[in-house]
Amino acid sequence: MARVKTNEAYKRYVELGKEKLYLPDFEVTSMGYLVPFVGEVYCRAEGCENVTKFISLNNLKKHIRTKHTHTYDLLDGESGGRPDQEAESAAVKFYEAVIKKFDAKQSAPALPPLPRRRDGEVHMTEMRRLVRRMGHVVPCESCKDAHKAKLCCKYEECEHFALFDSGDQGKSSEEEESNESEDED
Repeated sequence: MARVKTNEAYKRYVELGKEKLYLPDFEVTSMGYLVPFVGEVYCRAEGCENVTKFISLNNLKKHIRTKHTHTYDLLDGESGGRPDQEAESAAVKFYEAVIKKFDAKQSAPALPPLPRRRDGEVHMTEMRRLVRRMGHVVPCESCKDAHKAKLCCKYEECEHFALFDSGDQGKSSEEEESNESEDED
């Protein structure tokens, strides 16, 4: 465990936390058991919104046993004591991969904001102009396949939406739905 705790990638994993890192879901062995890595302090269960930093691996295992019994099964006869060299090496590789992915995402260029009109709708003409300027073809393949070539950049199924940062697009649609439901009352 000392080898893992002194590793720079592990220190950054603990420091950055679950919210900033992309943590893959837990892997299950061929026997159907979940074996977390040495030193893990964040739950990686699919759909788990718990961002708590657990004090120890044992506390994480307790969380898994109580909250994710329907999904994961921990190997019960696990003996305590020092982890072997193989387990420590696997853990170090895992933390280094997580941090490498985080660093790559941080160094990637930021996406331009999605062009919008005053009313908040997508500005299709401006979006198409920017897409062409980025070197892509309008209409995209998904719009061609759906026979919506003239409506490219209007619907969110369009491939070009991935080229932009939509910002608060999700929030605005939720707000509109809540406003509509208030109007009905």
